[in-house]
Amino acid sequence: MDNTSFLKPALRLLALFMVLAMLLGFAACGGGEDPVDTGAATDPAGEETTAEGGVPSSIPSSLKFNNQEVRVYISSDDANKNEMGYFEEPVGIINQAIVERNYNVEDRLGIVLTFIDQGCVAGLDQVEVNRNTILTGGGADGMDLITGHAYYNAALASEGLLYNLKTDADSNYIDVTAPWYNQTFVEQCSFKDWLFWSVGDLNVTAYDRTPVTFFNEDALLNWSITEDLYQTALDGKWTVEKMQTLIKDVYEELDNAEGQTKGDFYGLIINGGGMCVDSLVVAVGINITTKNADGVHELTWTAGTAQDAFAKLFDLMHNSPGVYLGTTTKEGGTYYGELAEHFCEDVFFEQRCIFSFGLLSAAQLFATDTALHYGILPLPKYSEAQKYQTAPHDAYTIIGIPSNIGDRLAIATATLEYMNEASYRTVRPIYFDMAYKLRYASGENTSLLFDTVIESISFSFGGLYSNTLGDPAHQLRNRLTGQGGVTISNSLSALKGAFSSAVKKHLNNLISDFEEMEIGQ
Repeated sequence: MDNTSFLKPALRLLALFMVLAMLLGFAACGGGEDPVDTGAATDPAGEETTAEGGVPSSIPSSLKFNNQEVRVYISSDDANKNEMGYFEEPVGIINQAIVERNYNVEDRLGIVLTFIDQGCVAGLDQVEVNRNTILTGGGADGMDLITGHAYYNAALASEGLLYNLKTDADSNYIDVTAPWYNQTFVEQCSFKDWLFWSVGDLNVTAYDRTPVTFFNEDALLNWSITEDLYQTALDGKWTVEKMQTLIKDVYEELDNAEGQTKGDFYGLIINGGGMCVDSLVVAVGINITTKNADGVHELTWTAGTAQDAFAKLFDLMHNSPGVYLGTTTKEGGTYYGELAEHFCEDVFFEQRCIFSFGLLSAAQLFATDTALHYGILPLPKYSEAQKYQTAPHDAYTIIGIPSNIGDRLAIATATLEYMNEASYRTVRPIYFDMAYKLRYASGENTSLLFDTVIESISFSFGGLYSNTLGDPAHQLRNRLTGQGGVTISNSLSALKGAFSSAVKKHLNNLISDFEEMEIGQ
């Protein structure tokens, strides 16, 4: 597809028709009559629109940019393209809602959105493309908004290449306190009063790539497990220990191969890769860094209950006959799935386990089999006293604005802000209530814990910048799974001794990089 400002007019009419109800609900968001275009942005300072739900918009009601183009650089990854509304042909109610969101943003702000496919693979290659694009043009001749996978691209912030979204400049329309931004990301991933990346309702990948606990309701009964797990989770009692008690002896030989193999039936299937293990570590309360009362990021990955929580995860993964831990060997088929993204999701779809940790988006596959009666729970936590928390797989999208945006600051910040606001008001209800709570639900109970799962999504400075910090997230994962040639262990002591000093040094260097920036804004 060439660089484009969207879809053909006929397709737009189709999208408008299919989400008419959503449009009617959104109509109140614009507010007021359109001002006369004069060739410059119209901005009556202080005028706001209060939209449905009583949540005020941070965009003045008459702010218009007279059909100026806004350039959004996106990765070649399909998930990133889809959440931005870059479709050849949108399929499904979520994609239709995303496309309509973009039309609303264009109409509301008087802009033309142009998505520019970077045409590169994810990882360091993508980072290099983003870096070069900013350095050779930025807002003046290149991009207005930059997107990329969180794991690698986060480092661009410490190079001074991104605008601080928290500035009080008159032309900055970003309101990071608004409900359309994830507040743990805003709080924990800020450095002092600087926030260079955003994660909000525009970032659908943060939802799609959130690991959850799937369970087969019929298989529970077959193994005489009668506990109401929905109520258990709602009561805050869904813990690692509770899960292990239920599945430790659930095993059945199915493939006639000697020993316990990937073709047998298990109580729990876990992928050995980062898809769920990294998030399980977060779920039991192990945070790489935590911001203290003074706003300083401290290394906390081995502090507090971390050692005991780590040991509980290890025990679940390695000391239960009812658990199968896949590897990351592509040829062996134990990490990458053929039907879904990961092997553990495939096994669950084939109904060869009671529980599986999988990405939330896998529910779209599971819903295609009406004979699969599945439920969704949050990831198990360390103790009942904790809150549920998880982190999306590190390939979720982060969005920022180049630091050399110059006199395009107003149009860039208004676009990013309103794309998140419009997503909150229109995409979020479609995604949650119509798609996952209804269309992709296998029964009335399936959606009971959905809000709990979404509310548990959290972030940390150390998680976001793990690659820059010497990869403590992968060090924790490897210690649990034996990947990377690491000897598995239920103890964090060796990990602490071998890596904590290096990680702390990287953290200090990262903080120094931020402190030494001349933020000129």
